[in-house]
Amino acid sequence: MRRVAALLVVAVLAVGCSLPLSRRVHEVDTSQPQRRQQGDLQVLPPGPKRGQSPEDVVQGFLGAFSSSGDPNFAVLANLWSLTGILYMLGGLLFGIATFRAGILSRWAAGLLAVGSVLSPVAVLLPHEYEPFVAVPVGLALAWLGYSLWSERRE
Repeated sequence: MRRVAALLVVAVLAVGCSLPLSRRVHEVDTSQPQRRQQGDLQVLPPGPKRGQSPEDVVQGFLGAFSSSGDPNFAVLANLWSLTGILYMLGGLLFGIATFRAGILSRWAAGLLAVGSVLSPVAVLLPHEYEPFVAVPVGLALAWLGYSLWSERRE
């Protein structure tokens, strides 16, 4: 019964959680003011100013969240580039640790490790196929969750 319920949950999530691939990504000319359409989101944060100290950059970052000071989002660009590295490293290390522990499915652990390391391959693919690079990691996490949930208790 648990297996049927787990498969049903995975099927519902797979059908209901899809990425919209119908809209094309295009470059926006930021030198001209743009008329925004319904549902468009445009964020153009200013970069760091020439000669700005690290303390000023941090104060700008903190000011964005506390509504004080001059918000400066330059730190977010650096943090964003760091997330990709941490995503790959975290998936690789968690996959290796799970594989070595041998408690959960080793195939799922290997798929997680390989899938997270291969995520930069998305850059080489056409835009409409980029989201599919995340499928192995998603399958590995679902598989690990299922193996954890269906583990026999003694």
